[in-house]
Amino acid sequence: MVTVYEIAPNTTIKRHSHKIVQSGTLLEGGATFRVGKEVYRVVRGSSWSIPSGLPHEFVSGPKGPCRVVEVFVPEREDILDEALPPDQK
Repeated sequence: MVTVYEIAPNTTIKRHSHKIVQSGTLLEGGATFRVGKEVYRVVRGSSWSIPSGLPHEFVSGPKGPCRVVEVFVPEREDILDEALPPDQK
């Protein structure tokens, strides 16, 4: 499952974990990312991969929105209802 997020400045995605692998790249903006016990400053081009079950928290910076592309394996069923349907032609 591939997702694209735009996250407003100074937004906290609270510490959580899930039973899937989560990988992503920050396309725009900056943030602080807590993964397990480690804290990372992420900037445009930073990438990550979070193993299943590892707690993590994301806090976007104060300047402009963050744009993030993430891949979840397998898909996250808890966010499927937020996804836009594929283009119908």
